[in-house]
Amino acid sequence: MDCAWRRRGRCWLALAWFGEATAFLVVLLLAILSDGIDGWIARRFNAYSALGVRLDSLADYAIYIIIPLGGWWLWPELVKREAFWFGLVVIGYALPGAVALLRFHRLSSYHTWSAKLAVGLLSIGFLVLFAGGPAWPLHIGAPIALLAGIEQTLITLMADRPRDDLPSIVHAIRSRAERV
Repeated sequence: MDCAWRRRGRCWLALAWFGEATAFLVVLLLAILSDGIDGWIARRFNAYSALGVRLDSLADYAIYIIIPLGGWWLWPELVKREAFWFGLVVIGYALPGAVALLRFHRLSSYHTWSAKLAVGLLSIGFLVLFAGGPAWPLHIGAPIALLAGIEQTLITLMADRPRDDLPSIVHAIRSRAERV
């Protein structure tokens, strides 16, 4: 399947739409690995910017949309069976984005420690689940994703402006105290 770089999300969804489960899982693994590697490179070489942080967040949101859609198209019975856990994940990622859009008219890009933990756990959970393994890794990651989403939502509600540099609620509280 020939897909241009700018259309890779649609092509990834096309893999799911056309029932290419193995290819979908390979691209999912590559997306997860590239997300981790690009963040490590940016931190290691101090090569990040506010624009880069926001673009990384947009790529993250694309992954968050593609996983449940692709999962639904490829493994609908599995997604139905695990609907509660998928729901926790969707709420955990949709809530902070929606609140940030309402409050600041843009998506949040905090990259909190709890969100990084959730992404790590969910990456394992979704890969294992979609590859035919047990659901318990998803059951561990989903509540963490919800808690991370609540933390990011609280940060957005506490912040006076859009911020990309608040890795935890503690940092947001300190920032707010410094303003007062």
